[in-house]
Amino acid sequence: LDVAIAGDAEPLTVLERDWVRAARRESDPTRRLVRVVRHTTEIAARTAPIKEVIRDAAATESSMRDLLHRDDERRRLTQRALVDMILADRPPSGPAVARQAADTFSALVTSDAYTLVVVRLGWSMAGWRRWLVRILQREILGGEPAGAPQRHPARGG
Repeated sequence: LDVAIAGDAEPLTVLERDWVRAARRESDPTRRLVRVVRHTTEIAARTAPIKEVIRDAAATESSMRDLLHRDDERRRLTQRALVDMILADRPPSGPAVARQAADTFSALVTSDAYTLVVVRLGWSMAGWRRWLVRILQREILGGEPAGAPQRHPARGG
């Protein structure tokens, strides 16, 4: 699971990855959001099949239930840090607003969402990302991205 999350066997957490450092250097919060969505959706895609197997095993194995619980907690903490990074230049909005922003991100950017939207509904990965950016732009950053594509996210790659 750790290798699937990271995409390699390097002993680095998600927050220590080059793409996170590059996102931090972005001056525009929308560009930070786009970069984070791109990479976190890749993580969701890589982990979806593994998490499905773990969930099946969790029906009878308490160690697998524990693993899912630990992974969910780690994912939420990581995504909270990523959302805080996206919002870094914004005026402080209070802990409740920051938590809601992180919860919104965590609800939408998951391996389950990937399986539903891309695998079962047949959206393209690019379409799912565009849809996520539009929603997260509105819900986290408070507006529509400039020049956001208006086409249906499931169409066109």
